[in-house]
Amino acid sequence: MHLAVPSLFGGLALPVFLLSSLLPASATTQPSAIALPPTEEESQNPKTLSENLASTAAALARAANSLPSESAAKVRRAALSIILLEKFGRIPPQSLPAQRFEQLAAAFLAENPDPREQQLLAATLPPADTIVFNGSELSGGNLRNIDTLIGLSGRPIALDRELPATIVPLEPAAGAALQAARSEFQSTPEAAETASLYDRIHQASVGQNLAADGLFLRPYSGRVDDLYHHLVQKGTRSGLLDYYAILDSLPARQYSPISGTTNRASVPAPRINLSDILTEGSVRAVRNYRRENPRANARNPFQGIAVKILPQLSAQLPNTPPGSKLMIDGNIL
Repeated sequence: MHLAVPSLFGGLALPVFLLSSLLPASATTQPSAIALPPTEEESQNPKTLSENLASTAAALARAANSLPSESAAKVRRAALSIILLEKFGRIPPQSLPAQRFEQLAAAFLAENPDPREQQLLAATLPPADTIVFNGSELSGGNLRNIDTLIGLSGRPIALDRELPATIVPLEPAAGAALQAARSEFQSTPEAAETASLYDRIHQASVGQNLAADGLFLRPYSGRVDDLYHHLVQKGTRSGLLDYYAILDSLPARQYSPISGTTNRASVPAPRINLSDILTEGSVRAVRNYRRENPRANARNPFQGIAVKILPQLSAQLPNTPPGSKLMIDGNIL
């Protein structure tokens, strides 16, 4: 038998910096520009601040016409990006043909723009806050995804969503004693309320395993329990990532230290997906498309990819300067 002991207040970490894949190289070597605080009117009305930023960007773009062509192009593109992000929550595609850029510039950088035309054009551009999949390609800015932030613990803060638990192997005599304790606890009036609370916390039928408040008694789950013990309880930060990579690669994903290996209804759903973290939301984007288009024969090439790319990342990280991009062989997909 195994005893699982969860902790509701352990392992929390504050986000303090970004993974290197999210930062340009200059971000770690050059000071950032000074930002003026918003005026009182802008503080009371965020829309005013957004409109002021957009109008300032448009004015800068028009003034840039007197600059050399290459510099003017950079200013106009930056201004377009600011307006799209601030007013419409959109971003221009990474590869923007010159003709398409001029079409957008004419609509968004004009001195007297047409709001309806801007809305229609903005709707055709990728969203800034999430990654989306259209059946053939991924697009979007994913600015809302914070899973790749690193906390003070030195690991992605998404890993701290999982409530930590300690599994304790039991001798047969201790297991029998706790089995009797569980039967006694389950017969008490408060047991049903406690079990219901844990079912809601974990979004699964786990209350049936309670031997006391916070103590779950369940059968040994073999090698998966061993992996959790060595990689999570006794392991390093690297071992923790290895564990979640392995868990993510299991087809059924039917294991939790709370429930062990059992039917899906009794296993708490994982609060993180390492493959989704390492692909900056691509797993979820393709999954959402498949759910919304059930007849589409779209394979998710990113599902379970963490277990494939983690060894390459581990080999690269010690020799990778901050701000650099980590490159993975495309043949892995």
